[in-house]
Amino acid sequence: MSCDLDVKEIERKAYMSYHEDGLADIAIGFVFLGWGVLLVDKLPGLVALLGPIAWAIWYLGKRFLTVPRIGIIEPSQKVENRLRNLTIFLILLGVAALAGVLLAVSAGGSFLANYSLGMLGLVLATGICVGAYLLGANRLYAYAMILFVAFAGGQALNDRISTLDTFVLSVIAAGALVVLLGLVVLVRFLRKYPLPVIEENA
Repeated sequence: MSCDLDVKEIERKAYMSYHEDGLADIAIGFVFLGWGVLLVDKLPGLVALLGPIAWAIWYLGKRFLTVPRIGIIEPSQKVENRLRNLTIFLILLGVAALAGVLLAVSAGGSFLANYSLGMLGLVLATGICVGAYLLGANRLYAYAMILFVAFAGGQALNDRISTLDTFVLSVIAAGALVVLLGLVVLVRFLRKYPLPVIEENA
């Protein structure tokens, strides 16, 4: 029994180390930072490109930074089930968020219409919190709070400040902050797990 617990603990620590490289943080922050920049440039049609670019950042980072240091970690069946459930949940959450925004816009002067962006931020933050719980990455809770405050606070300030788009600025600031925090996590990971030295045979 003790041996089984030790193996599970080793597996858990190895899995957490594999995901403590900050790459997911950087990818998440990049999406929101890029979205805000595209809104400033009035190019919302390019938002669809942010997802593939963020995925490329995560994948290439794993390939060239993480794997050479700690190897490839094969998740257990339990972890795979959690990841599958998280994927399904996020897809459903995205559909619900889109439906909610469309309903809010069509509702006119209702509460949802007046605070549609704040509600969208709440939905996104909820999704990130669920991901934090399933993956065991506690720092994602902070990101959820940052993004919710950016969405809700940005929209609230937009109603009071007409000289600039505070919502867009809030989203850009939140995305940049998450990217910065992700870079800090990445630097710590690189220092903790330096590249192994390959000894040349004489």
